[in-house]
Amino acid sequence: MFIPHFIFPGLIEKSRGKYSQNSSIKPFYYYDLSEILNKLDLIIIQLNKERKIKEIHCWFIIEETISAKFLPEIISYLHKELDKTINVEKSIRVHIIPGSKESPLEEIMVDFEPVVHEISIKYPFSKFGHVVSFGDPIPEQALFLEGIRQWEDRYESVYYNETSIHTVNTTIKGKTEQWTKQFRAFILDHDYYAAFLMVDDLPVSDLSKGLKSLLHMMIDRFNFAFEDASIHLKEAKKYLGERSLFLETESVFEKLNSTNKKEKDLALIVELFRQLDVYLDMGDMSAFLIRFYRAREAIMHYLYHYAQTNQVQMQVKKKKSFHSVIEQMEEMYESWELDGYYGAYFFMKSQNVADTLKFRNNSFIGHGRSGISEQNLWKEYTGYFGITKEKAKRRFVSDTSLLLRDLGVNTDENITKINRFILRTIVKGILPNEAFINSPI
Repeated sequence: MFIPHFIFPGLIEKSRGKYSQNSSIKPFYYYDLSEILNKLDLIIIQLNKERKIKEIHCWFIIEETISAKFLPEIISYLHKELDKTINVEKSIRVHIIPGSKESPLEEIMVDFEPVVHEISIKYPFSKFGHVVSFGDPIPEQALFLEGIRQWEDRYESVYYNETSIHTVNTTIKGKTEQWTKQFRAFILDHDYYAAFLMVDDLPVSDLSKGLKSLLHMMIDRFNFAFEDASIHLKEAKKYLGERSLFLETESVFEKLNSTNKKEKDLALIVELFRQLDVYLDMGDMSAFLIRFYRAREAIMHYLYHYAQTNQVQMQVKKKKSFHSVIEQMEEMYESWELDGYYGAYFFMKSQNVADTLKFRNNSFIGHGRSGISEQNLWKEYTGYFGITKEKAKRRFVSDTSLLLRDLGVNTDENITKINRFILRTIVKGILPNEAFINSPI
């Protein structure tokens, strides 16, 4: 199997008056696809004649100041435009990399790394085809270095002209430092405990202490021990200094540990969806379903308590099943005892969600013994048996973004930003070289 990758030139940016009907994603965001799409289609048609293409990967650089809440809409737009143009029936994946026209190579590589890593795990025997000189120099170089580092002898450079395509197998001699490579792999896989243990190989310093505190914070966070996570964040700040990311994360934990029950309950819903996104990207459907099940419970609990129209809140009646709770809430909405959050209510009681969570109920993490098929799960969620997993995931992300918006909150990338901070710390060479001397690997 052959997997071609295209870096699109330019930057998806805030329009700043550049908006036109044919070239802008929205009046506030600008990117001109018109000149590049025809060339893209011709290259793919030629490639498809010579190689067995599995799926097509399209990479875009987006102005890093654009809020994460707009990403699902922007990605959806790009998919629609690509689907209209490409005349080969292959799955298309769009990747958005935050950056600017001045982004240095080392920083932008950090954002390419987790995506290239995920693709290499998904397709362990396929070829990585980098279509050279399609995009701008810095992103092209970042994809080249990450592709060849992670795919090694499975990396191929693709050169094209108006009449022909040439592929060249590209390899490098020598190996990356094993400690760094393994540590980065653990971070990319969100295996914070394994990374935490590896820090013991480092000489004791403020950096190693701060890194260990940060990893301990993430371990606590994924175990929902938010008070402990907050303590370890304070320790990390002591060693690594004040940073805007730490202040943002501190705000997250303040809400999760709030004495205001409504604020705390809503913060937990947002955190569940942050973690859902992690396991969605990893393809870990057991962990995904566990959190999705708890997210549904948390949302219905939130609606029951905070959508009530009476000033004196009613006590929750004990019910034997989730379906009984739904029936009770239906009666309360009909009688105006509950009002508001209709989008969240109808999404959570929908047949799509119920059919998806049957996979949890029928498996070892629920009440049964069945396995969990990711493909069948997404078919049940969408109700469409011809949909690809990637399109189904995009629909889920879009649906849940609207759900959170209805609750008055937005998605964010706090977990992704923390991973990026750790990886950039490694890239900048801050970790001492002595760390590799005592490495057991």
